[in-house]
Amino acid sequence: MSNSIVLKTVDDAWAFFRGRVMDNIRAVDSGTMHIESTSDDDRVLAKFIQDHEGEFEERMIAGLSELAVARWDGSESVSDLDDLLRADLPSENDPPGVRRSPIEAIFRAFNPVLGLRLCWHLVWRHRMEQSRWAAEFFATRLARAPVPPELPPEMCDALGNPRATPLPDVLPMDLEGWSPRDIEVAIEEYIGAPIEQIHARLRAGGGSGPAFLGPDERLGALIWQDAARLRDLGVERDVLAARLARCVLMSEQARVESAKVLWSERREAWCRAPEIEVGLTLEAQWCGSLLRSNPFHTVFGEETLSRFALRNPVLDPAIELRGSALVSQLIRRFCFFEGRFCYGERVEPEIAARVLGLVL
Repeated sequence: MSNSIVLKTVDDAWAFFRGRVMDNIRAVDSGTMHIESTSDDDRVLAKFIQDHEGEFEERMIAGLSELAVARWDGSESVSDLDDLLRADLPSENDPPGVRRSPIEAIFRAFNPVLGLRLCWHLVWRHRMEQSRWAAEFFATRLARAPVPPELPPEMCDALGNPRATPLPDVLPMDLEGWSPRDIEVAIEEYIGAPIEQIHARLRAGGGSGPAFLGPDERLGALIWQDAARLRDLGVERDVLAARLARCVLMSEQARVESAKVLWSERREAWCRAPEIEVGLTLEAQWCGSLLRSNPFHTVFGEETLSRFALRNPVLDPAIELRGSALVSQLIRRFCFFEGRFCYGERVEPEIAARVLGLVL
């Protein structure tokens, strides 16, 4: 029985986790063990974690490469890390005493800051997007506490209180004199990861949803090119982002209007949005809902469900600007025109500037 087991060292705890706890996770996942039979093991390791502040968490972070070693299971290659991330996560909203996970007590015993560090490694080094939900669990426990400065800057921003406050710019508004590599270094410092790991997450199959980058594109070169084009057009990035943000809010009216027509016709419905600026009135179309979150963050600090299309019936109704409601933040903060490879659509700075009436 687990009640008779005493874990004396972190090595004991790690071996117990790799053996008993991982076996429990796999058994529950396959339906061969009832969740209640795992409770004792869960509590034994949770007690060690509580009694030895930070030791197990640090060991787990250091041991992620061990968990990621692949093995063959039937016809597919899996790892302990894959098994772990299939386990149900505890919820802060669960009533007391409700146990739905073989790692319920273990997760609740984790130091939340170290838990967030663990999730950061899983997202950026192992591209395990499921870890973002675990990060949200740990972030909830820090909601009323100052964000520890030892976390990466991107995580400190996403966890800042109140979270509704606009997040700071990552790149300066004026990028003249910056090289593509300067831009990449700034983003590396913000996220705390090498640029190649950032590229891997932004490309197809990288884990952040539809691709933000093509297979051969580099973030620094892309941002540098778009910043140079805005300079040539005489358009300031913050002005474009602010106007686009207002337009996206107005495009919500398109969603309301499209709800009045048949489902099969909604994607074709355009409506005239209220006047954005003096003399600027756009037409907007609701393009459906799909969860989209900022790919530069570990936790869901900025996200949206709304997709939109905008066109300017006066300047050129044939030109359409399509993207998600996240695009204005990405442009303002990163000079990154989200949507280039999302849903087969591209967002170009010149098209955005023309549709928004910033250039003729």
